[in-house]
Amino acid sequence: MLDLRLNLAVVSMLFAWVFILGIPELSAQCESGESEIAVVIVPDNWPNEISWELLYDGEVFGSGTSQGDTICFDSSIETPCLQFSIHDSYGDGIYAPGGYWLYQDGVEIATGYNYGYGETVNFNCAPGETCNDAFELTEADYGTVAQASGSAWYIFTPPANGMYLFSTCGVSCDTRLWIYDYCNMGNFDNTNEGTIYYDDEQGGCGEQANLTVLLEGGETYWIRMGLGDDNADLACEEGFDWEFDFVGPPTGCTDEEACNYNPLAEVDSGDCVYPGDPDCTGPDLIGNLISLGRQRAARMKKLAITIHWQKSTAEIACIQEIRIAPVRI
Repeated sequence: MLDLRLNLAVVSMLFAWVFILGIPELSAQCESGESEIAVVIVPDNWPNEISWELLYDGEVFGSGTSQGDTICFDSSIETPCLQFSIHDSYGDGIYAPGGYWLYQDGVEIATGYNYGYGETVNFNCAPGETCNDAFELTEADYGTVAQASGSAWYIFTPPANGMYLFSTCGVSCDTRLWIYDYCNMGNFDNTNEGTIYYDDEQGGCGEQANLTVLLEGGETYWIRMGLGDDNADLACEEGFDWEFDFVGPPTGCTDEEACNYNPLAEVDSGDCVYPGDPDCTGPDLIGNLISLGRQRAARMKKLAITIHWQKSTAEIACIQEIRIAPVRI
């Protein structure tokens, strides 16, 4: 117990040092024409669980464990879109008052401590290059969206429940479409992993992405419109136009007694089918799948209690604390 208190006292002093004295000099200052990126870490009692890395264009140019560092980067590169990721092998982040701080040329970029297994921060990115720098879509953008690059991120909060169109039909290149209900660049790649909607040549427009999807009013979504694999001639690398629109409210059979009842329909489609009818083959699978999607979103907002056991070599483990935190299911 005495050792634990001493360790916590040391962490508290380091924590105060970071904020009172400023960024520590972790290495020699960078040369002219270089930008100084400082990673400051104040570990908790389990520093061996901590690791981090800095990436540029997918390549690691700086990394470490519980020790911070100062890395020099070529400042002549415009909007290099650097990525910092920090990890915890046990999944409980760094206990306060410890944490991490990321600075560039003395300006704080990010800080955190309760990051679970890890988190990722992108910085120095061009607008639309990541979900953190996404272009905002609003009702005023319904119609043609002029995209100035081969890949771009957008953020959209629908004003109402409804069906929304995202389409590149007619574009002369292979395109893909990703739609997410959260933003964490460390989790995303060029597959459909983590998406709630995705199209790669399945939307009815050949190689062009095309989706009409149900979105919930007031909820925020992140949309990535990009290129597929079949672009050997570099078509659309400089951008392309695509269509974005509100199609209408969710439609379907609104009678609960019908075989094709759609629980999310707000406008009756007039095509309800009832038991005994030869067309009564079961419930509306599309409506049910959408309903499951909404239930999934609701579960993601629930609070879950996570018990963290004290890591100790003692024969009897004790509960260190109980945290209540939102979880994604």
